[in-house]
Amino acid sequence: MKVLIFQSGEPLHIDKNNRPMRVINLANKFLERGHKVLVISSRFDHYKKKKRQHKSLIKINKNLEILLLDSPGYKKNIGLSRLWDHLILSLNLLHKLFSKKIPKQDLFIIGFPPIETAFILIFWSKLKKIPSLIDIKDLWPEIFVSRLPKNLAWIIKILIYPYKLISIYSIRNADIVSSITPAFLGWSQNYSKRKSCKYDFVAPLVSPVISLSQSDITKSINWWKSKGICFNEKPTFCFIGTLSIAYDFHEVSKAINYLEEKKIDFQLIICGEGTASKKIKSLFRKTSSVHFPGWVNSKKAFILRKYSLASIAPYINTEDFMKSIPNKIIDSLSYSLPIISTLKGEVSDLINKENCGISIENDYLKWKDAFEKIINSVESRKKLKNNCKNVFHKNFDFNNNYNKFIINAEKLVLQKRN
Repeated sequence: MKVLIFQSGEPLHIDKNNRPMRVINLANKFLERGHKVLVISSRFDHYKKKKRQHKSLIKINKNLEILLLDSPGYKKNIGLSRLWDHLILSLNLLHKLFSKKIPKQDLFIIGFPPIETAFILIFWSKLKKIPSLIDIKDLWPEIFVSRLPKNLAWIIKILIYPYKLISIYSIRNADIVSSITPAFLGWSQNYSKRKSCKYDFVAPLVSPVISLSQSDITKSINWWKSKGICFNEKPTFCFIGTLSIAYDFHEVSKAINYLEEKKIDFQLIICGEGTASKKIKSLFRKTSSVHFPGWVNSKKAFILRKYSLASIAPYINTEDFMKSIPNKIIDSLSYSLPIISTLKGEVSDLINKENCGISIENDYLKWKDAFEKIINSVESRKKLKNNCKNVFHKNFDFNNNYNKFIINAEKLVLQKRN
């Protein structure tokens, strides 16, 4: 079977130090089952905010090729420049389809967003009678309304109306809709007034659990030591992710200052960079317990999580995040690492139901209490860690989730052929 996977805004097989996400994981799983895969993505690297220096068509092996489409790029994740980028990307995709530069495929797996490229591929799949599966991972275009000032909401609603129409068309006309949580799937079905939902399914954004050799463990521990960070000397908490406006570290910083005044010995390691790096680092400029080592690779992140007592997730409660279970939550569970989170909705429901962390209001005293509970209660930590392990294997096992995804896709193609 020939499978086309379209996804922009994610690492690709050709990227150095990539963190496998949906497109890489899906491609690898299809390859394992003997299928041929064509990955189509943008030349613009969403994370590094620069263009990939590769030729347009890259042959990874006999069954995997990557086609890069040109687009202008953008500096901010939400803004007019990103919409312009996606428009040009979709026009270049349409040109490739009409000029027959993209070989005929048996199945389209379409990442949503971008809205424009999803519309092009759904339209083409209907025209050419190719089975299609659309994978919903964000509440576009409605996310623009929630992310911008409320006094501009009515203008934004008018401006995004065309995007709303083509989003509804794309979701409604896909043969199957998959999404990352039940709440996201329900939103997509309701938003598009999708009638046929029998085969739609949930597939969380899970990643394979890595393991390290003893040599890698030693090298990674020594790297942390070179940064002045020793894990066995004091209780450790961690955050690993992009430092963006999605998070509010203000109350965390106040809690850290409070604990330092009480002479409680601990450390918080905040890994990553992003558009809000300077702002977040400035909050902790007077503290000695917080470290910012920058970006870390998967091996260094493995060691950090292994030696941490808990991870923190100080999310701002926007609708898209409340309907989601973000990567860093699942990553923590995969390491049996309890989560301290301010995120309501799917995450707080999971934490409260499975007792795999501490769900709190974004208040510095609540953060202080959560830190102290984790530090002071060995028995509580053991119970939380065990619950994390159980809920991960029950809900977020990599092979179970991706095998389900592939099997549903294969059934769709067989059904269409018959």
